[in-house]
Amino acid sequence: MLKNPEDLKGLGGWLFLLGIGIVFSPIAMITEMRELITSIVQHINDGTWEALTESSSEYYNPILAILIVEEIIINGCLTLALLYIAYLFFSKHYLFPKYYIILQSAFLIYLFTHLPLIYYFVNKEVFDRETQISIWRALLAFCIWVPYLIKSKRANLTFVEKKPKKTEPDITGSNL
Repeated sequence: MLKNPEDLKGLGGWLFLLGIGIVFSPIAMITEMRELITSIVQHINDGTWEALTESSSEYYNPILAILIVEEIIINGCLTLALLYIAYLFFSKHYLFPKYYIILQSAFLIYLFTHLPLIYYFVNKEVFDRETQISIWRALLAFCIWVPYLIKSKRANLTFVEKKPKKTEPDITGSNL
């Protein structure tokens, strides 16, 4: 056991592994968004989009366009949030653990509400292999990193930058 708390400060130990995930997550999201937008552009160009969104078409689905736009907006916001999380992590900002936990929680809620909507409105198999892997990966990350950030001495000693100083109340009465 380390006696000096200063030995636990920094992005070493298990935080190094978390940092790897934090670096690669926005890259993966940007890649997914690029693929999604490329696919949408392809469908617009080949007439599929018009067939799905034109009310006179037999393939018309009024919710589909909303789901696609929602997917782009949510993925864009998630990418920006991941980039902000990376900034907080590498600047060792005191808000990192809190915001990371909020983001992980929101992502899980999004997964479990968005997937049934896709299944219901698009009649697509929701729990295909790729989706199952995404869900298990998100659950595993949540179950490992959230408790670690809450309980870890290293995390508590590392993420302290820009933390507001607590002011002591003036008990002398000189402010009166």
